[in-house]
Amino acid sequence: MRLSDLQGRRLVVLGLGDDVSAALGAVVAAGPADVHLVDADPHRASARLRAEHPGLAGNVPVLGRLEDAPSAEVALRSPGFCLYQPELARRTGAGLVTTTPLDLWVNERGEGPMVVVTGTKGKSSTAVLVSEALRRLGHPALVLANIGVPPWTVSPGVPEVAVLEVSSYQAADLSRTAPIGALTAIGEDHVNWHGSLERYLADKARTFLAPAGGERRWYGVPDDIVLPPAFVPADLVPVRTGSHDVRRRNAVLAAATALALTGPKADRGHLAGQLLDGYPQLPGRMSLVARVAGVDYVDDSLASNPLGLAAALRSTGDRVTTVIVGGHDRGVGAGAAVQAARERSVRAALVWLDEGNGLAEALSPWCTSARAAGSLEEAVALGASLTPRGGTVVFSPGMPTPEDQGNWATRSARFRRAVEGLAGAPEPA
Repeated sequence: MRLSDLQGRRLVVLGLGDDVSAALGAVVAAGPADVHLVDADPHRASARLRAEHPGLAGNVPVLGRLEDAPSAEVALRSPGFCLYQPELARRTGAGLVTTTPLDLWVNERGEGPMVVVTGTKGKSSTAVLVSEALRRLGHPALVLANIGVPPWTVSPGVPEVAVLEVSSYQAADLSRTAPIGALTAIGEDHVNWHGSLERYLADKARTFLAPAGGERRWYGVPDDIVLPPAFVPADLVPVRTGSHDVRRRNAVLAAATALALTGPKADRGHLAGQLLDGYPQLPGRMSLVARVAGVDYVDDSLASNPLGLAAALRSTGDRVTTVIVGGHDRGVGAGAAVQAARERSVRAALVWLDEGNGLAEALSPWCTSARAAGSLEEAVALGASLTPRGGTVVFSPGMPTPEDQGNWATRSARFRRAVEGLAGAPEPA
């Protein structure tokens, strides 16, 4: 869907998140017949509307439930607003067309250079690495979408290559995609939101199966990944990474993806080596916060599923490790994390919080201990007491942030403050 398709049509906006707020000015300027906004917290949404779009405040009714909204022809969906909730499903079944800010942006972008990156884990790091590889190849790039930079903060006509990190929430009703892309990993995630594992995989696969501009399509995937049936029609190209090291795999995949866009302007192995030398330190992704009393405290709060937790358990090697897990239980199996815990030469200690008891129960046979904490701050204190000098405490939740606690960035900030509050002056990270 394009902005011009909104002209004269009744529009309902579902959720006033960052993506929608960034797009709202362009959407309203396209001339829909009328606009209603639905948000689970209408008071917060109204305040944000007044602060960020004062010209719309008072002209856009804000409602707390979709059931109370009048009929509409188009729904602009915030990525987190569940596409499959009953009232929305009823309306889409009756002809309501859904789109997202990313979908609108990609359609407005047209034939402009784009790359899509998705995966159950590793997509943020790989998207940044793709942009760095493109820069080294003489093609300036910017990273948008799920990584935290809303697409509509920049014009769809920007000359740089747009590297789009796509979540399953954004892919679910994607009507257009980029002709070049990468799949970093695939596993079980967001099952509660999508309704089943099969639908999660099918929605994720739309990143590569939606129509794309240009004659050539190339989508890479590490060669040791077994693709579910939903991805088979995309004809993903196996990329030999030659390593189980997550960083090296991401670097090789990113180099291959960049070269698929630019052509063979460099040796893939050499380019991947350059990327490894300057590997990005992303907030919330195995980021060293501080060293306190000889113990490293590592923030991996972006690891909101067991695949991410598995990568964290492998990344600390044979160091004595305490891992802090837990969050909102969305019914995802712990198999990947259990396998990683079993493979460790030195068993980790475990601290769990929130609804992480099921994850802790699955992991505890392969850990030295499993302790419950009443808060993240208490978990950090427990981690300090359990971990000797030379060890590591990793906050790698393996589960999403509970709704009443904000998002991953909120918990990341809490973890960092708790580390800074430990007795003794932290050494610089």
